[in-house]
Amino acid sequence: MESKRFVLTLGNMNTTTKIDELIYAEQLENRELYLPIEIDDSVIAETIEHIFRYNREDEGKPVEERKPIKILINCYGGDVIACFSAIDTIKLSKTPVHTYNIGKAMSSGGLILMAGHKRFSYKNAVVLVHQGYAGAQGTTSQVIDTVEFQKRIEARVKDYIVENTKISKQMYSRKLKEEWYLFGDEALEQGIVDELITELP
Repeated sequence: MESKRFVLTLGNMNTTTKIDELIYAEQLENRELYLPIEIDDSVIAETIEHIFRYNREDEGKPVEERKPIKILINCYGGDVIACFSAIDTIKLSKTPVHTYNIGKAMSSGGLILMAGHKRFSYKNAVVLVHQGYAGAQGTTSQVIDTVEFQKRIEARVKDYIVENTKISKQMYSRKLKEEWYLFGDEALEQGIVDELITELP
């Protein structure tokens, strides 16, 4: 998508400044990464690239002296395989990664929220925990293989959620039959987040 351009007129000189690119550069300087759209390979690849870069910048620094990376989430979810890549990267990052639900962290977005070394949410932001959507086509054997792989993905998601929240296996299995929506304060009770956001940075 082409960047928005704003034209500033200074005397007889026209200066075209890509305001959105300047804002983006400032966000990166502040170590703020946004997930505002559907999660796919390209979005996650960019996120991972920046996490790698910040870790290289911090090489040799004690963890407590490293400026945290912030991932601000406001998305409906997306590709769970790409999501796993982000989760593994966040978990392995020596530089602390803090995740923030600033609107909605649904499906894969919620899984990334749970990966943060510290996790925050607006009180009225929404998390969605549910079974992933799956589609299969091809030969009978291919469909069977796809379904079996989807079951393995679901098992890993279940283990991950149980390990990283206060949600028990029994509760997860019970809630899996529905679309489980939680507001920020409810997510706090379930250990999905550690703290509610009470003031803007």
